[in-house]
Amino acid sequence: MNSVLGKGSKFSVELPVKLAPLPAAPSVDGRIIGYEGASRSILVVDDDRSNRDVIKQFLVEVGFAVEEADSGNAALGLIRSRHFDGVISDIRMTGKDGNALCREVRSDEKLAKIAMIASSASVYDGDRRDAESAGFDDFLPKTVKERDLFRILEQHLRLQWIVKREPRDDSDAMGAAQTADSAQRLPGNGRSLPVEKLRELLTLAGEGNVVALRDKLRELSEKNSDCTGFAKQLVELRLPIVSNSLKYSLSRR
Repeated sequence: MNSVLGKGSKFSVELPVKLAPLPAAPSVDGRIIGYEGASRSILVVDDDRSNRDVIKQFLVEVGFAVEEADSGNAALGLIRSRHFDGVISDIRMTGKDGNALCREVRSDEKLAKIAMIASSASVYDGDRRDAESAGFDDFLPKTVKERDLFRILEQHLRLQWIVKREPRDDSDAMGAAQTADSAQRLPGNGRSLPVEKLRELLTLAGEGNVVALRDKLRELSEKNSDCTGFAKQLVELRLPIVSNSLKYSLSRR
């Protein structure tokens, strides 16, 4: 401490800080196909149907029971009438937004155990702080990535994932065979698409940008009838298979 008469005092304080480890990401040594224990239920809240569809597809594929709501009011009605283990809600919606929804949930003691996860494309720290102040447990950025979603659910629902692992021996040869097989089953194999379009789709798939990828496939299907079957089947596939199929198509050009 330093003090000067008539001017004041200056204090220095040292506080011990222990950094908390980041939650472990789901295993990348294989593909998540489910989780152990009883079925869990998730409510997905968003006024944009395409955003709900993306999250729902990720969840349903690994065994979650999923309900949807297109507004905060609709979500609150469902939460009060049914059991949910978790809620994933957009924070920017017309009417009752996600933050208002979360505050109402947190004010009800009967709903206190629900894991509340905010989702938004906003990059502003203020929006994240507002979501935290409203009572959300975590924040899921848009465009939603499968690995981010599973990491958050693993932490807050205390999940133990079931992972399908592939043999390490001859993995390159096996991966190539699976790539060719998955691509050959698709109508047309993308042969009518220009190379630059295939590369654009592959970039979106590699980024995990599901919404933009689906929009682009829908656009291609509408503009080029030769690509309709190819595009429609890609929309229904998991991202790794989509990437493999596009890589195979490029390799055949």
